[in-house]
Amino acid sequence: MDRYGFGHRWAYWDAPRNAYHGLSRDRVEALYAEADGIINLCGATKLREEHLLCPVRIMIDTDPVYEQIKYAKGDYRPAPTLMLILTFFTYGENLGTPRLPGAGVRHSLASDPAADRSQALA
Repeated sequence: MDRYGFGHRWAYWDAPRNAYHGLSRDRVEALYAEADGIINLCGATKLREEHLLCPVRIMIDTDPVYEQIKYAKGDYRPAPTLMLILTFFTYGENLGTPRLPGAGVRHSLASDPAADRSQALA
């Protein structure tokens, strides 16, 4: 990891053995608490108690609208931990519009034609 500039800036949690490699469990939990936000790409990570230390939890749902329609209708049964996500982003261009209303859904830069991409990396 040193070769790529990560040195002591990485962690891996071996779930079956409940063992941390790289950073310690305490340091990882401290980073969750200090983080500006945690991004869960496509809901692939099941949120655990330590993730809730971060007050901003974002899910970027990349599924082409199938899951977003369920969320817009309030159907979270397929993934109960999604109730712990505070902000949803989607590639679904019609979700959250008058054509397909959805509360609390924001468009990703990839799908929002009006997005100001000049600020995306600022």
